[in-house]
Amino acid sequence: MKDIAPHILEFAKFFTKVSHTNGRIRMRIDPKIKEIDNTFDLENFINCVKKIDGIIDLKLNLLIGSITVLYDNEIFSKELWNDFLDQKNTDKLLNFLNKQNFLKEI
Repeated sequence: MKDIAPHILEFAKFFTKVSHTNGRIRMRIDPKIKEIDNTFDLENFINCVKKIDGIIDLKLNLLIGSITVLYDNEIFSKELWNDFLDQKNTDKLLNFLNKQNFLKEI
């Protein structure tokens, strides 16, 4: 397992919001995401994201490079997603993920 805490915000630059409503976000994934680390495993990352409390479902389309996340807006707010993609309020995001033990899963 790899601790991604020092790199969590690096992920944001690889995701571009396509559409976002409360409870559903669709993003494009830049193929350069593998440049983070040559040992980065996208499938492992996705499996860990699915374990976060509030994530209902996650659909990955590697062919077109998109990801759709269905989430419980009461647990994982739309604002938290926007903060992640905009790379702001980083402490709030890291605190949320630490409470989920997400950063220890990868």
